[in-house]
Amino acid sequence: MRPNFNTEFAVVSDPGPRHNNEDSYAIDGARGIFVICDGMGGHAAGERASTLAAHAIVEHYGENGDAAELANEPAAQIAELIRVVREANRLVYQEATTDLAASGMGSTVVCATVHGEILTVGHVGDSRAYLIRDKEVLRLTRDHSYVMDQVEHGLMSEEQARESALSNYLTRAIGPFEEMAPDTYQTTLKPHDLIVLGTDGLCKPVLDDEMAEIAQRDCSLQERCQLLVDTALRNGGTDNVTVLIIHAQPASWFANLLA
Repeated sequence: MRPNFNTEFAVVSDPGPRHNNEDSYAIDGARGIFVICDGMGGHAAGERASTLAAHAIVEHYGENGDAAELANEPAAQIAELIRVVREANRLVYQEATTDLAASGMGSTVVCATVHGEILTVGHVGDSRAYLIRDKEVLRLTRDHSYVMDQVEHGLMSEEQARESALSNYLTRAIGPFEEMAPDTYQTTLKPHDLIVLGTDGLCKPVLDDEMAEIAQRDCSLQERCQLLVDTALRNGGTDNVTVLIIHAQPASWFANLLA
């Protein structure tokens, strides 16, 4: 019998030192879909792109298929996440190419679905997903950025990448091109796993180990999110900061028996 999980979650989004917040998020806990986005294009355009992308993914998730298949088939979960991220890209691209006020807008996205014990992650850009388990942290996403390419080729350290003036140069994003495919990752959850989704305003100034320590503190998920935001800004963060924490709690033995 496959175990079942209940998901507790919390999110905090803060403009940081900037006047406007171009980050957006959308959540449907009942359907197990969680999304955060970081807009590009400046002021209203960036906020518009991230809001459109985040809400499109949540609204369109699961609209075309059999609900039971989506809940029980890991391959279907990956296919559906790819489909809705592509749909978000189509909508943002359409707005960016038909409205002069939106020209050049785009967004990153990182999204997660939880169905039973299966976690599926999709992402585009440099917003990230982490899995924290037993005081260890695993980065589930690979930044689509110029500096990450340099790190992987041994031409730059991660510290140099964080400090580089080119750190915001993305190699893949929602909106700039008509066709785009997200990267995906899927794994099996264990009881009390934590999933952290964060925009680069969190992930650049807060190191992975520091993130794991704060995310596991003995306080509410909402307080942990706020602590992570505060730490990002205290560490010199100059961007909007959004963090979403999902806690995979074991369902009761009776719920698992019914499942």
